[in-house]
Amino acid sequence: MQKLLWTSLLFFYGVTIILSQVYEPLIRENTYWDENHGSGQHICFLSGGDRFYFEGDTIFNSIQYKILRAHPLYEINAGPYCPPFGVDYNTSSIKAFMREDTSSRQVILLGLGGASIPTELVLFDFSLNAGDTLYSLGVPFPIDSVKTVTLLNGAVRKKWFVQSSNNAYYIEGIGGSEGIRKNFEFGLGFWEIPMCVTENNLSLWGNECSTILNLDRMSSLRNNKVFPNPVGNILRIERSFTSPVDFKMYDLYGRVVLMKTLHSSIEEIDVSNLPKGMYVFDLNGKESQKIIKK
Repeated sequence: MQKLLWTSLLFFYGVTIILSQVYEPLIRENTYWDENHGSGQHICFLSGGDRFYFEGDTIFNSIQYKILRAHPLYEINAGPYCPPFGVDYNTSSIKAFMREDTSSRQVILLGLGGASIPTELVLFDFSLNAGDTLYSLGVPFPIDSVKTVTLLNGAVRKKWFVQSSNNAYYIEGIGGSEGIRKNFEFGLGFWEIPMCVTENNLSLWGNECSTILNLDRMSSLRNNKVFPNPVGNILRIERSFTSPVDFKMYDLYGRVVLMKTLHSSIEEIDVSNLPKGMYVFDLNGKESQKIIKK
């Protein structure tokens, strides 16, 4: 009987250890992170919002990164930016380049270091214990405690509380209290509001999931064609309308390297003076895409 008891205890102890070692990655596809941008200067204390998602890859210094993109949220009712919100699926922009080291359980963001040189910065570290220090985007945040939280689908995840003035935290597979791409620094009058995390159309986390309606806003820019890609000397742009829009190209440091106002439905842009490499372009701040100069 005693042997059976010890065998049972060892079995359940082993199962507990195995379960505690299961790691849920943050960076994955088929998942949306809905966030609003808080502002004390606007009605409803909101200035806008985005639906973040990972799609596609890019390589920098021989390291592969996932591309974090975003569809803008918009107010469904006429007036100021207040709930409920819709999602403009026809507009997308690149927000960050990120990767995840599942062995060290760290989420890493490609940011700008000294002299504005692209540098890898740890955003979240899911291996830390209470008393450790998280250096999130280079800023130290002591870990106050590590607990668990139950998601909306019943899954149990670890939750790290950091010492800060705004009760900051981050959750395994979900992100932080300031969203999926920012640390816990609290700007005066401006902040991020994580609203909802959904995976495969099922809500995982958030108290504001019901305020996001999956309505589609038709975009007048959705039929734009920008080619060839890769491009040599001349970039061709074809639009389905002729109202003026600003075309901008950015380098990987975020600097504008080319800008032109388009007035015709078909235009050509000379890019022969640009160095070879990867760039990002947008039209009126929308539909951001990467393009290769060869």
